[in-house]
Amino acid sequence: MVNTLPQAPVRMVVSGSIVERCEIDEVLTIMHSRLRFRTGRGLAVGSVNLDHLHHFRVGRAAPHGLVEWLLLADGMPIAWRGKLLTARPWPRVTGADLLPSVLSLAEANGHRVGFFGGSPQTHQR
Repeated sequence: MVNTLPQAPVRMVVSGSIVERCEIDEVLTIMHSRLRFRTGRGLAVGSVNLDHLHHFRVGRAAPHGLVEWLLLADGMPIAWRGKLLTARPWPRVTGADLLPSVLSLAEANGHRVGFFGGSPQTHQR
């Protein structure tokens, strides 16, 4: 018999925030679905690595409100922790790896992409 039940999401809590175990193609599927079936809430995709935890998290969870957060394991130590906690390999999904596909998806569907952080010169590009 084939298991037809959807897989429960695999998650872990890092510094008060829920980090999802997702491959790049799963992230793009989530984004595409959100763009097609506008739910009223925005989607913010963030990366979790040790540098981000050091500078931005300081024990606070991702903010709540009109935006739903999808936090991904960016750094190798975060991915290793996921594997240790869940006994399943965790992919690293870096912003640099994800960005070209996100921009292509947005362009193909006539949507804009916003950025948090970085320099004004980077945002202009």
